[in-house]
Amino acid sequence: MTRRVLEVVATSLIDARAAVVGGADRLELAGCHTGAGALTASPGLMVATRRIAPHVPIFAMIRPRYGAFTYDGEEVLQMEHDIAAARASGMDGVIFGAITINQELDGAVLNRLFTAANGMAVCINMAFDRCHDAGATLDWLIRDGRAARVLTAGGARTALEGADPIAKLIARAAGKIEVLPGSAIDADSLPKLLNAVPAVNQVHVSAGARSAPSDFAPVDSDVVARLKLILEETCSAL
Repeated sequence: MTRRVLEVVATSLIDARAAVVGGADRLELAGCHTGAGALTASPGLMVATRRIAPHVPIFAMIRPRYGAFTYDGEEVLQMEHDIAAARASGMDGVIFGAITINQELDGAVLNRLFTAANGMAVCINMAFDRCHDAGATLDWLIRDGRAARVLTAGGARTALEGADPIAKLIARAAGKIEVLPGSAIDADSLPKLLNAVPAVNQVHVSAGARSAPSDFAPVDSDVVARLKLILEETCSAL
């Protein structure tokens, strides 16, 4: 099995430094991250993080507000400008998503965002889990071919609770798109998730990489290192 990838959410330079020191393989860069999800990082944070982590892949969150992932024309324009800022800041990729009021991917909005991101890798955010048919949504993304991966908790509250749907999504993807489990993953739940879904080859960790169970606690390099060790040990045991 290939090496498992640890993605850590960073919302500040302090977070980014700690994540890199701890051994994170990839960063999600956000302006803030709460139980309601992540919002767009400032261009200044993007530039500064690229400078202190020149060799670590960084994906910038592109989400203008909390709430539903349904956006009007002005919000889409804002997101296009944010994607341009991410490109200019040297980000490796961007993370976004958009759905209709019928809980389906919004192809028109996504087309504009994919066009803006042309040449950058794209991850579809948790908007995926708001869609009423996860399998059909995954199939759409595979056919479209412009997204590198999708972030999901399998439609559940946590990735561990969504282990069975995540396993089915990984099997359905068949390597044509990456499936990135996330939501409430920490050092306690990670071994259980990997045991339940051995096919998992990457995980997304937010609060579970922090020094305390708070959205506002900083990322802890020792916690990140522990998560990385769990991934390496379970991978070598296969």
